[in-house]
Parts: sequence; structure tokens; C-alpha cells
Amino acid sequence: MMQAVVAQGVGTCGFVKSRDVGDVVPVRSSLMVSSGLRQVSWRRQGHGGGRMVAEVRRERKGLGVRCKVMTVTEESFEAEVLKSELPVLVDFWANWCGPCKLVATSMDVVDRKYEGKLKVVKVETDPNPKLVEAYKVYGLPTLIMFRDGKVISGGRYEGAISLAKLESMLKKALPSLAAA
Repeated sequence: MMQAVVAQGVGTCGFVKSRDVGDVVPVRSSLMVSSGLRQVSWRRQGHGGGRMVAEVRRERKGLGVRCKVMTVTEESFEAEVLKSELPVLVDFWANWCGPCKLVATSMDVVDRKYEGKLKVVKVETDPNPKLVEAYKVYGLPTLIMFRDGKVISGGRYEGAISLAKLESMLKKALPSLAAA
């Protein structure tokens, strides 16, 4: 059975956080996002932006989808990305970016699938302008792969990307992932 919930904001994975859940309302979806955990439909309620409305398929207890993709900032970027022993896939995103919400699901899947072989992190662009400038992020979402503190050749993509295309890009840039 589908339930609809109203959220004042969107979680870092593009899904409703439990603390954001408000009133239960009927929803007709305009955008379907599918995760391994449950399905979420999104649309705006009201004029001029309004509130974000999500329809969430229940899974066990609670309504919030838990995302384990780490969020990094200008302060933690060097330690978490540039000095990482693993290759790192960085998702530059913004809360207001619709395509970023679509990519968030794929990022979570990739994070789980390549755990121990690839580190996946997110950088919210609005509070981290120095990283946006340093890595020439002109469109959102922007995905950039790093290894040994450097951007990997062929490891940059701007715009929404399907999970299949993302995995293909990862395997071309990082042949060690092809065996996974």
C-alpha cells in the first residue's frame, strides 16, 4: 500500500528524512525514483515552489530512506577524497536540483555494490563554493572520480546519468571494478 507524506525539505540522498515527515496527503506522482529499499514519487505541492510531496512505499518500520553516502565539505575534502587510499567518486549536487535527486539513488547503489573498492561521497555545492570553483563544476549534478589525489582521465560526467551508464563509466575509468 502506498502512503504519501509531506516533507519541508529533502534529505541528502534526495529522499525524505524521518524528521522531515509531516502530514499524510494523497499524491499523484510526476517523477518516480526507485531505490533498492523502496519507491519514492516526488512533486511540488502549491504554487511558487511549495512543499515537496513524496509518496513512499513502506519497508519495515519508519518512512525515511537511509543513505550511507558520506557528505564531505571544503574542510573534509582533502582527508576524505584527496588522501583516500581507495578511488573516490564525488557527486557535486544541490538540494534544489531535480536531476541530482535522480542520481542520488544510483550513487547509493554504487556505494553499496563497490564497498571496499570505491569510496562514494557527496559535496553540496551551495555551502562549498571553493570546491565548485576548484573543480570547475558548471552543471549539476557533476560526478568526478579521483585516484591518488588526482582526477582520473575519463572520470568526469555532468548531468543525470542512469545506473547502467554510471557503472560503465566507472569500469572504463577504473578497470579494477570490472571484476566486481
